[in-house]
Amino acid sequence: MASVGKSTFINALVNYLSFETMDAANSQPICLIPVRFSVTDPKTWGLVTVTFGEQDLNENSNDSTKSATQYPKCYKFQNDNIVLNIIDTPGIADTDGVDKDNTNMQNILDFIKLFTRLNKSAANNILFLFTNSRSTLSMPGESGSALMSILKILSKRPPNVNIIYNRTTTYCFDSESFRYLVASVPPNNIQFDPNLKPAYVESWNRSVDECRRLFNHIMRMPAHKVMDTLSLNNTKQLIAMLTKPLADITKNIADNINQCEKHTLDINDYKGSIEELHKKLYIPSVEIISV
Repeated sequence: MASVGKSTFINALVNYLSFETMDAANSQPICLIPVRFSVTDPKTWGLVTVTFGEQDLNENSNDSTKSATQYPKCYKFQNDNIVLNIIDTPGIADTDGVDKDNTNMQNILDFIKLFTRLNKSAANNILFLFTNSRSTLSMPGESGSALMSILKILSKRPPNVNIIYNRTTTYCFDSESFRYLVASVPPNNIQFDPNLKPAYVESWNRSVDECRRLFNHIMRMPAHKVMDTLSLNNTKQLIAMLTKPLADITKNIADNINQCEKHTLDINDYKGSIEELHKKLYIPSVEIISV
């Protein structure tokens, strides 16, 4: 996911998994990742800061204009049915500019080195989650068209990976009901117009249904064979390691051939005695020894 409130969505997701209704979560919503966001005060229309969870050094909770997540980090959630490991990453298109984007991307790749070069079979396990989808009638909207264009390009370029995009692999959520809940309960205790609550309750229920549909699908999916990815990466690592030795050997062969050709010309042009010629028959060569 891009910079769309990923940390907030992860919290929302585990709450949708844990509580059937928003009222059930009202007493003690689950906080997996500390978050901080702003909402409009219903009385003054000024911005009010909402916090949720203990401060985490990995989460920038002091400046809402910057990417909240500083480094990739894995969070674990477990209930009676599943163990869920979620990797939260910094957003791309960070307000600190392209250099910060590059740093964030490198941190992400360093954190998930195993998955930087997935086996093609992993494409069968890729699902798409859209956040903030209430504004697009709980459907992908224009983002879906942009995604389909990217997937089409991937299918036509080597290694020609076909990633399925349809209703079975696509899930639409919205975090606004979770944000409403967090803003309403202690320690924030913001008093919203009671007439607004039914809309948030409906949004929560829809996200719970979508969450159930998502995990029912995940549990039916065949597990990706991690050894396929490991074998692929080990092979690529070996090829990378062989690059310099092969280059050294090739250069050594070329140098020795040049020496032979030069020596051949010297012999053909030699005008001295046979005895002196014997001394020049030796051709110096270089051997590479593996240590």
